Amino acid sequence: MEALSTGSPVVAFDTGAIPELIDDSCRAVVNYGSNPWELGYPDVKSLAKAIIKVEK
Repeated sequence: MEALSTGSPVVAFDTGAIPELIDDSCRAVVNYGSNPWELGYPDVKSLAKAIIKVEK
């Protein structure tokens, strides 16, 4: 929320209410890649790719 209010780019996993808060104009929401409720490992490679894309 704080990053969004300052206009900073945001890249986050699609867990909880994040998809409702962040849209394409704010930057990127990435598929978690497993079940976050079972503490599965996230798809870190997709998150890293999204961060690199936002930096450009």
